Amino acid sequence: MLTFPSVTHFGPWWIDHLTKHNIAVRYLYGPKELCIREYLLREPDRDRAFWSKYNDENYTLIGAPEMISYRADVIKPSGERLSPEEIARLLNIE
Repeated sequence: MLTFPSVTHFGPWWIDHLTKHNIAVRYLYGPKELCIREYLLREPDRDRAFWSKYNDENYTLIGAPEMISYRADVIKPSGERLSPEEIARLLNIE
């Protein structure tokens, strides 16, 4: 598995192209306010303005209807983020 900074965005054309090379791209996604909250819990030295500056644009791009099959909802109904193990199971990562 490769991970990229949250400012990296691959559109559908690139994702489909990567699939031909046995590379699956999935964006970890959820309700914006809950994503921000979880980010701030993981990055206590950052603030909401930092998240917005670097993630607002990509959050909107990833949230577009044409991106639905490339997203993985990682926020539980309780509002908590899935654990790394739960995310791995969701994405079928061994």
